[in-house]
Amino acid sequence: MKGFYLYIAVSSMLTMFLAYHLSWITFVFALSYAVFLYLKCPPYVFVLCVLVGGFSFGLFYLFSLHHQTSISSNQTIFTGQIASIPDIDGSQVRFFFSTQGEDISVTYYMKNESEVKQIQNLTIYDQCMLKGKLSSFEEGRNPNAFNYKAYMNTQRIHWNLKASTFTTSLCQPPKRLSLIQSLSTYRQKGIDYLKQTVPQPASSFMQALIYGERNQIDSDLLQLYQSFGLIHLLAISGLHVGLMTFMFFYILIRVGVTRQLAINILLVTLPLYAIIAGGAPSVIRAVLMSMLALISMQYQKKISLTDSIAIAFLLMVVVNPFYILQVGFQLSFVVTLFIALSTQIILKRITSTIAQLLMVSLVAQLGSLPLLLFYFYEISLLSLPLNMIYVPFFSTVILPLCLFTFIASFFFSPIGTIGQWLLNNILLLSEWFLKLLHDVSPVFLITTGKLSLWVVGLFYIGIYGVLWSMENKKYTSFFSIVTVLMFVVQCLFPYVNPYGKVTMIDVGQGDSLLIELPYRQGIYLIDTGGSVPFFSEDWQVRRDLFDVGRDVIMPVLKSKGIRKVDKLLITHGDYDHGGSASTLLNQVKIEQVVLGKKKQFTDLEQDIIKQARKANSEISYVQKGDHWKQGDISFYILSPTGSETTSNNSSIVLFTEFGGLNWLFTGDLEEAGENEILRIIPSLQADVLKIAHHGSKSSTSPAFLRALNPKIALISAGKKNRYGHPHEEVVERLQEADVLIYRTDENGAITYTFRKNKGTFYPQLP
Repeated sequence: MKGFYLYIAVSSMLTMFLAYHLSWITFVFALSYAVFLYLKCPPYVFVLCVLVGGFSFGLFYLFSLHHQTSISSNQTIFTGQIASIPDIDGSQVRFFFSTQGEDISVTYYMKNESEVKQIQNLTIYDQCMLKGKLSSFEEGRNPNAFNYKAYMNTQRIHWNLKASTFTTSLCQPPKRLSLIQSLSTYRQKGIDYLKQTVPQPASSFMQALIYGERNQIDSDLLQLYQSFGLIHLLAISGLHVGLMTFMFFYILIRVGVTRQLAINILLVTLPLYAIIAGGAPSVIRAVLMSMLALISMQYQKKISLTDSIAIAFLLMVVVNPFYILQVGFQLSFVVTLFIALSTQIILKRITSTIAQLLMVSLVAQLGSLPLLLFYFYEISLLSLPLNMIYVPFFSTVILPLCLFTFIASFFFSPIGTIGQWLLNNILLLSEWFLKLLHDVSPVFLITTGKLSLWVVGLFYIGIYGVLWSMENKKYTSFFSIVTVLMFVVQCLFPYVNPYGKVTMIDVGQGDSLLIELPYRQGIYLIDTGGSVPFFSEDWQVRRDLFDVGRDVIMPVLKSKGIRKVDKLLITHGDYDHGGSASTLLNQVKIEQVVLGKKKQFTDLEQDIIKQARKANSEISYVQKGDHWKQGDISFYILSPTGSETTSNNSSIVLFTEFGGLNWLFTGDLEEAGENEILRIIPSLQADVLKIAHHGSKSSTSPAFLRALNPKIALISAGKKNRYGHPHEEVVERLQEADVLIYRTDENGAITYTFRKNKGTFYPQLP
């Protein structure tokens, strides 16, 4: 069986994906792999792969059936125990809670600072009683959006409890703890110790690299590491576990422990460390592979790196088949596998240490590239050189310094304090360097958009072909050219795509519409959504406030491969229409910012103008009668005139025609503004009407509706918003006029895909 474990592991993986998502794509990949096995492998290996594949398919299917919820959605009172370390973030605390044989996610908002201090004393496995309302997790409400419900299902969690009552004084510690539970409590104590005694950013990095907890790392810094492809350095992985295993093995040998005993000690302690380090898939994989290496040393039976990877994979998915759906698990195994497959090239043909480091970084980047583009849609050309710098930097400086500082703080505090100061300054210097690069990084950033599963599979075939050809010294140019061509085609496809799209993005209680013209002739964004900033006391301030621009609109733009917005129209100065404009101006190139002419701009509009100038975006002020043309499509400004007295009636109103339909985008126009437009253009009609002011009864008057005679109405409103939008009178008015209604609060984002004079509407949610 030596050398064939990898084939078995791949069989298991493909059939599990087939059980998860039975489609013609997964079926074709599985069938093609079966044909490959039949032609390539000995008969007994082929039969074994088929048997393991069938077992894996059944295991995943049964595992999915077994892990269903038994909790009623109407239940409001819950008793059980805290199942994760409570994450306190300003006035909010979140944790998993084990009750009735399953875990639920709990969110609780603390009412005062004293309650925060009480909750800080809670520990994992405390037994408590909670009251609140259950809700299911959100599916992706926008194109290519993160599906939180599917993600939580992979964690076997089906409910979120918004707790209304949480009396911490009634919580009791458990009477007995198992070994695993005891290790988890030690982990929490260690994390709390670092929070209380070590300054930032050293504290958050030590938590990440020792305990696998990176919630405390600043979100902007995390985004910085992710944009440069360095995020893997902030997770405990094979590199960390390997270094620590080698270090402790060396120490044990140096203090006189026999080789056999040192191996046995490590075999016992490595699983315990996996628990203390948080038990992430990358940690478990690294620990299993380290243990397999130690066992092979102990019994003097060499095991290949690829077999070690395959065995670790099979052990993990047998215990939890849902691992294959987790991004961390996928990246951890794929990158490790590609490095293992290329060892012949790296070690035997390259003698220079620097060249070997370059090759390892290159192979790791190539191995992760399709998955990174599938999940995150972009990659930086600076990623490879930065990995060459930061991988050895973290391995030889940051990680050892974190461990040294942590240990020294217990045994000799002054040395620990010096270590903290040194680590802090090194990390601050590193952060400054990355921010410096970030200012010029847009030049090196390639946004491809979301890859289809077909393209991901073809990319991996091409990349494997490149490595195979390099090892065998033939067809290298062919595989390299084909792989590069696939990448280029992915990037350029929008510019040859004859289809256009209009997407009403679900930004909650706000407005944002994205217009993509065919052949990428123009990208226009009408409004950005946003939320009104509120004053918060220091104890209420969250680490990472939700931002519509960063958390909703930017992922939509990136997933579509949009690297530049030609026009950003801010219809008027309300926060729910332009509150995220400044964020977008900082994160994506915007050629022109369009505002309506008016007597006086709001504070928000003045800030947008300031940010636009800083971003070198052109600023255009439009009024009734202005228009522009792009290709065969014309856009007309119907309002404002510049003399309006209210903010809503000063909204930019845009009329256009494409995809065989007339469109009218109305901002927050109210009845007085509607009447003024009808007075000037009494014959105005629109097939598609963006309902003004989120469906407020102050807009969409009966006269306006009769005159326009729309076929389709688009309403942007937040799910269960406190304003009651859209108003029932407006909805009834539209229904009586036989208008087809699409609402973001019910349908999520709404997309109209068109070619020439024909198109179709697609709601994101059924």
